[in-house]
Amino acid sequence: MKNGLLIIHPAITTTPEKVEIQKNLAESQNVNIDNQYLITKIQDESVSLINDNYDVVYYLTPEKLEDMKFSERLISTIGKSMKIGGQFFGLSDKFKLNALLNGFIVIPEEQSEGLGYHWVKKEDKNSSQAAAVSLAPVSLKKKSITKATNGKLPTFVRKNANPLPSFKPAVASQAEQHDQDIDDDEGVDKNKQALLASLLNNSEQESFSEKDLIDARVSSAREDKITAVECIHTGVKRKKACKDCSCGLKEEEEAEIDGVRAAQDRVVVQFTPAELTEIDFTIEGKKVGGCGSCTLGDAFRCDGCPYLGLPAFTPGQAINLTAISDDL
Repeated sequence: MKNGLLIIHPAITTTPEKVEIQKNLAESQNVNIDNQYLITKIQDESVSLINDNYDVVYYLTPEKLEDMKFSERLISTIGKSMKIGGQFFGLSDKFKLNALLNGFIVIPEEQSEGLGYHWVKKEDKNSSQAAAVSLAPVSLKKKSITKATNGKLPTFVRKNANPLPSFKPAVASQAEQHDQDIDDDEGVDKNKQALLASLLNNSEQESFSEKDLIDARVSSAREDKITAVECIHTGVKRKKACKDCSCGLKEEEEAEIDGVRAAQDRVVVQFTPAELTEIDFTIEGKKVGGCGSCTLGDAFRCDGCPYLGLPAFTPGQAINLTAISDDL
């Protein structure tokens, strides 16, 4: 009898008769089901399979062949638990590539001799070759090396029929070199003098004292920040006067506020009565608005029109509640 493993999909537990049918089929093929596990138990490693233990593995699932799902890691785990030449039934040709990568041979249904589509675990060539290597001791003999007595190889010298011409660099006289050095020094000195002159001119034009810069920065910072004033009675620095202030700080604050308000009042824009009634159509002879559509109704009025919400009227018509009572 062959050792068999039955792997069950969790949905099969609702139809236990299919499990019995599979066991009877395995028995007819001279296979004894030694172990029976849920696929989830093997996947979460709560059940560990023994390596090289099973001759036949069956996977029982209610899924259709095209909708079947199976982890590649499980294929590798199940393959390790099978013996060489072991058979794996239950998966479809959808996982053919994974089968080949994990050391299986795919047997189509027409070549299965009535067993149906299945995989067969093939022998690992690397492991078989490693096992076949003999460990017999090998004797190594040092080869004798004979030296040639008539020893010397002939040497050949190639004669160059047309040798390349050689050139020597022209050597300048010491006087010429001295003149060139003097010219170079004069050019460098002129450049240095021009650079120093430009720097001096810039420093004279834009000269600032460090103290002036620091004082300007401190004064600007003081103007931007609110400084605390020390109260005469309490001796505590405060930014705002006390409620019952009697040291004069409150009066200073009020005087400052009055000054700000006076400055604001000087820039307030005030309209004359004629300007306020510029677009009042209830007064005859007044100018019309920029659009000239205030009397036509809300559909023709601007967003800021004072007559929004009122019905259409004619210029000079008095606007009162009785005139719009129908709309109310």
